[in-house]
Amino acid sequence: MSRRITCGLPRSRTIPTGMLLYALACRHGWGMRSNEKEGVRWLRKAVDSVGLEMLADPDAPGASKAKELQKAYRVQFALSIYELGVSYLNGWGIEQDKSLALRCFEIAGQWGDVDA
Repeated sequence: MSRRITCGLPRSRTIPTGMLLYALACRHGWGMRSNEKEGVRWLRKAVDSVGLEMLADPDAPGASKAKELQKAYRVQFALSIYELGVSYLNGWGIEQDKSLALRCFEIAGQWGDVDA
């Protein structure tokens, strides 16, 4: 007897990790039909949701909480940018653009992604 895993939109559309995992599931068809364009859309949302402005300004309102989450956000941002670069490199759900993919990999590497 085979089981089929079903996935839906992340319960909270404000959790970057959920958005990243949903994006990868869309792109690769993990538990659903592959939808590369939807995967790219969610990768972009994950990148946009990280809140880098709070990390850049230590005196910003809520910055102390951001410092606590800084490591998790750095990892989240780096991985999301890396995966976006993979999409650009392969033309998965977006027009292929190798120079933009390279730039994504450079940024991801600067933020600590070891695969970049």
